[in-house]
Amino acid sequence: MILSKEFYDKCCPSYQKVIDELEKKIAEIEKCDDATKGGKVILAICEFSNRHLTSGEYWEHCIHYIKLCKQMAYDRRFKLS
Repeated sequence: MILSKEFYDKCCPSYQKVIDELEKKIAEIEKCDDATKGGKVILAICEFSNRHLTSGEYWEHCIHYIKLCKQMAYDRRFKLS
């Protein structure tokens, strides 16, 4: 789980339910090993944020994938040169 258990336990049951759904979606995406995984995780979190207050831990997870995508693009650019 991306969120701390302490934070999760303080959330109301309805918010816990949507967090569980988001966590399940992210876990399913992260099982896959394809080039679009990072974009799919970012999209899932952004879609969640359109409907729900989103914890900083999820934004940090997005930043992690953004940095990976940026590095992959940089690597591809200079390997092709």
